Amino acid sequence: MMRNNSFFRRTLAAGLVLLMLLTGCSDGQSADIKSEYMDPGQIAANEYRTTTVKVGDFEINYSVDSRMTYRRARFMYWLHGEDHYQDLLVENEQVVEKGQVLATFEVDVSPADILERELAVTEAQGSLSSLATSYESRIAAKQTAMASLEGTEYDIAAAELNQIQSEYSQAAAAARARVSQAQKALDKLKQRQAENSLVAPYDGIVMYVARSYRAGDTVDTRDPVVVIAEIDSRAINFTNNNTFGSVPYMSSVSIIDQKSKKEYTGTVVSCRAVTGSEEDDVWVTVDQPLAGDELLGAVRISGTILKKTGVLLIDAKALKQEGNQYYVLVLKGTSVVSKTYVKVGGQNGGTVWISEGLEEGQTLVIE
Repeated sequence: MMRNNSFFRRTLAAGLVLLMLLTGCSDGQSADIKSEYMDPGQIAANEYRTTTVKVGDFEINYSVDSRMTYRRARFMYWLHGEDHYQDLLVENEQVVEKGQVLATFEVDVSPADILERELAVTEAQGSLSSLATSYESRIAAKQTAMASLEGTEYDIAAAELNQIQSEYSQAAAAARARVSQAQKALDKLKQRQAENSLVAPYDGIVMYVARSYRAGDTVDTRDPVVVIAEIDSRAINFTNNNTFGSVPYMSSVSIIDQKSKKEYTGTVVSCRAVTGSEEDDVWVTVDQPLAGDELLGAVRISGTILKKTGVLLIDAKALKQEGNQYYVLVLKGTSVVSKTYVKVGGQNGGTVWISEGLEEGQTLVIE
C-alpha cells in the first residue's frame, strides 16, 4: 500500500511539472512569446525580458591626457664653430622675454683680427686715392695739350682723352668695390666681436637646453644650443582614438591642469575635418589668457564627439547584428515578435541611438 502511495505522489509531481511547461510562468516582466518566425503554432519555451523605445538625448564624450605643447618653435644655433661656450643662462620650461640673453660665448675675434681688417680698408682707400690722383693728372695734361690743337690732331687727342676717362671710370669702380668689401669685412668682424650671445627672438618658453657642454668647449654648429617655443602658439595636441567618431572642428573642450586642478576652456582649432588625414590629430587652444607658468604640465582634455537631442534610444542588449545589418525583436500584442531591421546612429555603453526603423513606445525583446 505504501508503494502505491509513492507511485501516486511521483505521478502527481510529474503531472504538475508538465502542466507548468505547457501553461508557462510569468512574473510581470517575463513572458512566453510566440515568434512569427517559428513554426506556426509552436510555443516558445524560453523566458524573455522586454525594454521600451524611448526619446532622449544621446551623447558621446571623450577624455584624454596630454601636455601643453607649441605649434611654433625655433631651434637656435651658434653658427661660429671656432667660438667656445661660455655660459647657458636658462633652464628647461623657463619663460623668457623677447631680447633676453639665453647663452653667451667666447668669440674667436682678437684685436689683431680687427687691426688686420682696418689695414685692409686703409689700403683699399689708399689705392682708390692714388688711382684718382694718377688719372686726374693724365686727364688734366691731355686737356691742356688739346687747347693748342686743331682739326685732325684735335680729334685724335679727344679720342685719346675719352679712352683715358673710360679707363679711369672702370678702374675707379673696381677700386671702390674693394674698399666696400674691406669695410663690410671689418664691420662684420666688429659685429661678431660685439655680439657674443643668443637672445630670445620673442616671448617664449625654453623647450631644450644643450646641457652636455662645458664652459670652454668648442661650439658644435650642428647641434642647437637652445630650443624656444613662441608663447602665443601654445596649444594641446593629442590623437583621438575614439572609435565612435572624429572630434568636431571648433568644438569646445574642458581642460584641467592635473597639478593645480584648475579648469580652463579650450577650442579645437585643427582636427580631421581640417587636415583630411586618416588619423584624427587634434589641436586645442586655450580660450583664457595664460600666465607664462600656467598649464606647463600634464592636462586632461574632455569634450563631446557627438550630441543629439530628442532621438530614439534603446537598451544595447536589445540590438542584434546580422552580417552588416542590425535588427531588433519588436513585441506585437502579448505573444508575437517581429524581426525589424534598424539603422544605428551611434552607441555609447549600454545605450544605442536608433536613427531609423523604430518608433517611440515600442516594446523590444531582450533575450
